[in-house]
Amino acid sequence: MKENFLFGVKAISGDIHLFMTNILHNKSTIGFAFGLLIATLVAGLIITKNPRHIPIILKYSSMEAFQKIAKRDKKGTYQIAFTNFIKMYTQLRTLVLILSISFFVMITTIVLTQ
Repeated sequence: MKENFLFGVKAISGDIHLFMTNILHNKSTIGFAFGLLIATLVAGLIITKNPRHIPIILKYSSMEAFQKIAKRDKKGTYQIAFTNFIKMYTQLRTLVLILSISFFVMITTIVLTQ
């Protein structure tokens, strides 16, 4: 009884490994992922105007990201308006969300058609 369970687990893990290998070696998946990465970087550069801000915006909340990105003058006043930053922050996060959803839809389509 115990051996059958272990053989079943091995068979399932082998099937999952084969499935993931097929997904990762699919030309459509690789091309889509590469295009998705390039599109995200280009759009992120256009939105933020500084590529170093992209990981900060994606990692931190709006207030924390604003404090890390916005520069202050000698009096301690921020150089950019918070409303402008929130617009950029929202656009970039929305872009990444839409691209992530489209990537998972692409993966689901490949899985369902094969």
